[in-house]
Amino acid sequence: MAGDAFVTLIPAGRWWTAIWIAGDLGRFEVYADIGTPAVWDGDTVRLVDLDLDVVRYRTGEVAVLDEDEFEEHRRRFEYPPRVRDAARGAAARLVGLLERRGEPFGETGDAWLARLAAGE
Repeated sequence: MAGDAFVTLIPAGRWWTAIWIAGDLGRFEVYADIGTPAVWDGDTVRLVDLDLDVVRYRTGEVAVLDEDEFEEHRRRFEYPPRVRDAARGAAARLVGLLERRGEPFGETGDAWLARLAAGE
C-alpha cells in the first residue's frame, strides 16, 4: 500500500484500528485490524495485532478475515480467555458497524480522505 492515499484511526481504548483507502486503490474500502487497545508513549503507539481482521470491500460486502491465523496464534501464544473474548467481540461489533455504516464507518473516514486529498 506504499504510496497510496489512506487514513488510519487508532481509537483510545478499542480493540481495533482501521484504515480507509482512497479511491480505487485496492479492493478494500475499509480494513480494520483487531488488536489490543493502543497505548501511547509520546509519539509512539504500541499495540498487539491479533491477526483477526474485518473488512468492507468496495462492493459493500463485509467479511471477517484470517480467523484461522487468529485461532492458530491464540493456541500457540496461549491468549488468555479475556483477550480471545475481547477480540471476538470487537470483530462482531465491527461487522455490524461496517454493514450499517455506523460511525466512524459512515461519513467520517471519507471526510478525512477528502481532507487529505485537498492537502489539509
